[in-house]
Amino acid sequence: DVARLYGYNNIPTVLPKTNDKGCLNKGQSIRRKVSHILADMGLNEVINYSLVSESEVEDFTINNYTSVKILMPLTEERTTMKKSNINGLLSNIKYNFARKEKNVSFFEIGKRYTAEGETRLLSGALTGSFSSNAWQNYNKEVDFFLVKGILDSLFGKLGLLVNYEAAPKLCVNLHDGRTARITCGDEEIGFIAEIHPKYAQTNGLERVNVFELNLDKIISLV
Repeated sequence: DVARLYGYNNIPTVLPKTNDKGCLNKGQSIRRKVSHILADMGLNEVINYSLVSESEVEDFTINNYTSVKILMPLTEERTTMKKSNINGLLSNIKYNFARKEKNVSFFEIGKRYTAEGETRLLSGALTGSFSSNAWQNYNKEVDFFLVKGILDSLFGKLGLLVNYEAAPKLCVNLHDGRTARITCGDEEIGFIAEIHPKYAQTNGLERVNVFELNLDKIISLV
């Protein structure tokens, strides 16, 4: 109000007296780099809701985190803060399946919300044909090893050396014979897996491979 009464035209225009230059911090730079790497390899980035239903919040939780529920949810489908991005990614795939699109590859950078705190996650879900060329009669279907190759390429470009260890009982909704923990040094940073066939059949899905990485840990290791 003082400036309005004094008159905006009476206030001189000057540049801020500072030598600081705007730039991305380390975490922002790595998140942007990760997005570009995965997009360059053919995956599509999505952004999903942070709220899920209470019945599905534990579907892909591999640790005993305490859920966070909102006090006044608008719908029963949005009552609890998500603990994994995979729920939303599978919903994206089902949406595409309903529209006759069977070849989809998604990733999301989103947070896990628990009573213990927030953690930024990098997650992906792929199904169907990843690449094809009808003229050359070439078709590459998504499988566990294709997704592992995508992650190996990502880790290589980030300068990380990782190991994969079979984890048959990691989560009830993951395929026992096609699930692996991912470690970097002494740090466990995520997992890669195929969705359990029973879960896929119940939810109208086909053969879907997923991964979920602790992006906060990855940033600290780079």
